[in-house]
Amino acid sequence: MIPEKITGSWNVRVKPENNKTVININITNLTASRYFPPSQYTASRTLYLDVKSTGKFEGMIAEMIK
Repeated sequence: MIPEKITGSWNVRVKPENNKTVININITNLTASRYFPPSQYTASRTLYLDVKSTGKFEGMIAEMIK
């Protein structure tokens, strides 16, 4: 199932380590939802999905700022 809406928060941590700067990027508090309109047999409803980040987005951002 493909969700219609995905929301989350950025969590960015920057810290010095061994004369370098370490940047850690995570997406947290992810929620996804899919709306099902009413039909002849069922009432309308929104299904909320339990989702987790794959790390691909965070990796893409990390590569862009290197």
